[in-house]
Amino acid sequence: MAFEDTYNNIKSKVATMEATVRVDKIQQDGILIHTVEDFLKLCSTLKSEIVFYQYISYDPESYLIRTDREYHNVKALNDEIINKIIGYNNSLPGFNSDEPIQLIVYQVCFGQIYFYYEVNERYLHLVEPDIELENIILDVTENISDQEINDLRNQEIKANRNQLSEVVEIITNHKVFQAATNEASTKEFAISFFDEYPEYYKVINKAQHIHPIKYVINLGIKYRKANK
Repeated sequence: MAFEDTYNNIKSKVATMEATVRVDKIQQDGILIHTVEDFLKLCSTLKSEIVFYQYISYDPESYLIRTDREYHNVKALNDEIINKIIGYNNSLPGFNSDEPIQLIVYQVCFGQIYFYYEVNERYLHLVEPDIELENIILDVTENISDQEINDLRNQEIKANRNQLSEVVEIITNHKVFQAATNEASTKEFAISFFDEYPEYYKVINKAQHIHPIKYVINLGIKYRKANK
């Protein structure tokens, strides 16, 4: 029986009972009835006057994985992970408030809970985002050896150093930087420079274990000593 049929069947059946109660949360530690037909037979046999039910709605926002975080310290691998996350996020079903993701019905008889539940097949592939993220990271990294990771990391370090050298040359050739006479004026230059060129801030921030503005201040100190 398709989920939609079960959904409509339950709706019509509970509507004929003397009372139904919709609840927001169910503690599922009772006896599971494996088919909707058996559950309805049980209700009839026990002459149930009250049946509790719950529709669990689908919220796509709760399944999204963030793409503004770093999941691996090797950029090439992190970029691949982010691309897979974007693909996963884009594959999530759209929101439909009229279509529950899960239906649960239960009754209480002689102190015992009897319940039946069914999941909408359209959502069976969904897993918790933390688990999906682990799967994505594993998919990207499981076939890469430690040596390959180290090689990629070393390539990135070399590329970062080359980029840093280019940025340093741009800074030290800047007339305002050269005209700075103390740390305060160098700091003022650095703030203005990074406001205009935020991409250079990122280069220094990635290549050095020091704040980029402090790095430029130190460059200024070295420059003034060398040009006394």
